[in-house]
Amino acid sequence: MMPQFGDNEMKVLQAVRRSAMDGYRLLSVTGLKPQALVDALLKLEGVVNVKGELVEGRVGEAYVALPPNNRSFVDMVLAK
Repeated sequence: MMPQFGDNEMKVLQAVRRSAMDGYRLLSVTGLKPQALVDALLKLEGVVNVKGELVEGRVGEAYVALPPNNRSFVDMVLAK
C-alpha cells in the first residue's frame, strides 16, 4: 500500500527529486512557510534525509536530500 502524502509533502518530494538543497532554498522553491516545511519533512521521515534541526526557526539551515535508493519510490509517488 502506498503512503498518502499531502500537497506540501508532494512539493518537497518534487523539489528534492531534482536536487538536494538547503532549507532556505526549499522554502523558496516550494513556497511553504517554515512550520509547514517542518511538518512536511517530519511526515517524510525515512523517505528523505535531513541534516539539521527540524524546528521552525532553524529549518532553513537544514540540508535535505533524497537518498539514491529512494528515487524509484519517489518516482512512483509523484507519478500518481
